[in-house]
Amino acid sequence: MKRLIAMLGQAFLYFCVGTVIAAAVGFAMLYQRGAFSDDRVLNMWAALHGIPVPGDAASAGGDPHDSEEHPAYDDIVMKRALAAKDLELRENTLDKALGELKTIELKIRTEQERFDWLVGSYEEKLKSLEANAADAAILETQRTLEALPPKQAKQQLLNLLEGEPSPGIENPMAAVVALVKAMPIERRRKILQEFKTEVEDEKLAEILKEILRGAPDVPFLRQASEELRNLNPKSK
Repeated sequence: MKRLIAMLGQAFLYFCVGTVIAAAVGFAMLYQRGAFSDDRVLNMWAALHGIPVPGDAASAGGDPHDSEEHPAYDDIVMKRALAAKDLELRENTLDKALGELKTIELKIRTEQERFDWLVGSYEEKLKSLEANAADAAILETQRTLEALPPKQAKQQLLNLLEGEPSPGIENPMAAVVALVKAMPIERRRKILQEFKTEVEDEKLAEILKEILRGAPDVPFLRQASEELRNLNPKSK
């Protein structure tokens, strides 16, 4: 029994000696590799006692620019090509829209010119119809006056002179002059002979003055000529 205990004691002693020797060899190897330099020992001591190491904060923060990825040259070229293509598409779209706008403008101008021509044509037709209607009205009134006795026809002419202007008879004097000029000379003589009183004689003098002036055609032509000169400043 004593012998067994002695053997166990020797084995434990050998184990302790081997452990010390292995620890010494490991320590020597780590020392040779620089594991126990001043900085590392300081860092280990600070870590054991919970003290932050200045170098760790600096390394943890680092340079923000270092973490940024620099784009590759091919990516830059691709982005520029896409931007140029997008600009080209925009320009093509604008050119197309401008062309369509010019086409619409030309179409509108053509339609406007056609509309103006139609309006002018209708106005000319209306003026012609109006002139024909006026001539027909004068002729019909003239025939009516010729059918009346001279004294009654004279009175109707005086009534026209004294009447207020109305649609179609804007100038009563011009209407009377037109009727008198359109009558045959013999019938005109008989009617004018009925202007016997002083007032009637003055009215007859006014009618003759208008006939001498060329009424109603000459004053109308003069007015039209004046209006044309006003529309064309170069003729002034």
